[in-house]
Amino acid sequence: DTVYTVRFVNKNNDTTLVADPFSSEGGRDNTWLHLEAPVRDFQAQTTTGPIPTPTPVVTATPGPTPTPTPGPTVIAADDFESSDFTGGTGWLASWFSSGDAIVTGVGSPQEGAEHLRLRRGTGYVDRSVDLSGRSNVTLQFWAKADSFEAGETAMVLVSPDGVDWTVLKTWSDGEDDNTYRFYQFDLSSFPMTSQFWVAFDAEMSAANDRFYVDDLTFTGQ
Repeated sequence: DTVYTVRFVNKNNDTTLVADPFSSEGGRDNTWLHLEAPVRDFQAQTTTGPIPTPTPVVTATPGPTPTPTPGPTVIAADDFESSDFTGGTGWLASWFSSGDAIVTGVGSPQEGAEHLRLRRGTGYVDRSVDLSGRSNVTLQFWAKADSFEAGETAMVLVSPDGVDWTVLKTWSDGEDDNTYRFYQFDLSSFPMTSQFWVAFDAEMSAANDRFYVDDLTFTGQ
């Protein structure tokens, strides 16, 4: 804000300061009131306060754009819709099968028209895939067991060399409600070899003891 100080000189140019030329009754008065203080100069003086310092504008510097991490990709898969042991993609060879093992439409597949079925104590399959240079690999599939009795089991196994095998899961009596469930296994602890194996093994006793697998996939980066 600007502050002004104003001094006036009356019409006779004498050295007294002119006060209000109007009387207290509100009308014009012929007598001018004079203050005793002499008027030395007639000038207007302005007093200006300090100019505020502008607040500096801070401009943000953009950081580097983060590189997106690629998600998992399908390395090998088989949905058993080929109706035999040669279907799927990404495998080194067809499924090896022995005993009472078949790809069939009987028994209500999880998806599509076909699934893998193992029976008795002889049903067995295995297959290999190249995982060399891969990371964050998982094995996933749907499976169900039906009509197991005490002591009867089915297993999924993996091996980085086809010699030393690790059981990932065993199904037994009490898990045999003939309902498909999804299973996923992290394989990060295994060597990623150029011929990595997965196998399913039935250890039941009769033809009405059944184990099923559908929609099997290896994924990784």
